[in-house]
Amino acid sequence: MRGLIAPVLVLGMMGCVRLVGDDGDELIDGAVNPPDLTRDQALTDHLLAPLDGPQTKPDGPQTKLDGPQTKPDKGGSVCSPNTVPSSVGFKALLCVSTTLSYDQCNAHNLCNKSTAGLCTANQYQNRIKSGISTPAWIAGCIRQGATPVAPKSATCGVCTSFVTTNAEVEWLCSSGSLVAASTHSHLGLVAHTDCRRVGDDLVSTEGFWKPSPTGTKLKASVCCY
Repeated sequence: MRGLIAPVLVLGMMGCVRLVGDDGDELIDGAVNPPDLTRDQALTDHLLAPLDGPQTKPDGPQTKLDGPQTKPDKGGSVCSPNTVPSSVGFKALLCVSTTLSYDQCNAHNLCNKSTAGLCTANQYQNRIKSGISTPAWIAGCIRQGATPVAPKSATCGVCTSFVTTNAEVEWLCSSGSLVAASTHSHLGLVAHTDCRRVGDDLVSTEGFWKPSPTGTKLKASVCCY
């Protein structure tokens, strides 16, 4: 009985190989192609090379979508140029001119018309909760040539005044005591340090304001945004 065979690989002529056992018997005889080293090296080079050439970010240099982030300059955007802004309430700025003075008809020029406007009587009453020491125009009107009325949320529209019937126009908030009467035909509203009832002696007309003839020239306006 034959023992275990430990085969031996013998390379013959012309690329042939023979597998021979330790007893000399030939186990396999055939031609074997030598490995194609050139092809294998090319495959290796292909796998190691970048798939798509030089790699770049798909969208080019990355930048913030909205550009540099900065807080809006409320003073510069709400008030017009050549003014000194100061906050006086919720979304309300006092805009004080460094050059010109304006009557009520032109007081809106102190506000940046693209982002803000002259505060209406309703806006002013709801947003301004403390006195303002600088007289400043508001878009409010309590008299237009006839009997004084509760504040309207608009300018009077006329800034020339004539003498008419004397009428009560201003009262203290605390007691309802009369403060002033006027013969001016057109009375607008300006910011004031103390609380006043204007146009009519009612709690609903109370605010930190007072009446003023519409032709009065002031250097400040209250602008809302």
